[in-house]
Amino acid sequence: KGLETLVNLPYLELSNNQLTEIKGLETLVNLQQLYLYENRLTEIKGLDTLVKLQTLWLYDNQLSEIKGINSIIASLEGLRINNNPFLQDANLSLEDWNHRDIIWKYLSDLDI
Repeated sequence: KGLETLVNLPYLELSNNQLTEIKGLETLVNLQQLYLYENRLTEIKGLDTLVKLQTLWLYDNQLSEIKGINSIIASLEGLRINNNPFLQDANLSLEDWNHRDIIWKYLSDLDI
């Protein structure tokens, strides 16, 4: 709550806080690094406006889907989404997670 006023914020780390939801991210247009790992988040929305985002870590949550990242996914330099329920049926090995092209292919097949 209250994140929407931090429009010049370049870095946000809210990891390991047992968060179940997060709102107000769409106004953080200068955000370059976003760390939300090790929470209890079930969905992520509003990231498509974060065109300066370079790093996104969402691993170890309860995400059933990720929506609204199509416009930023190609510009991300770091993306960690492992250990989330929406990936359980992905049939990707741990080794595959080290190969960015395989992950982009898999993500492009999802409706995100």
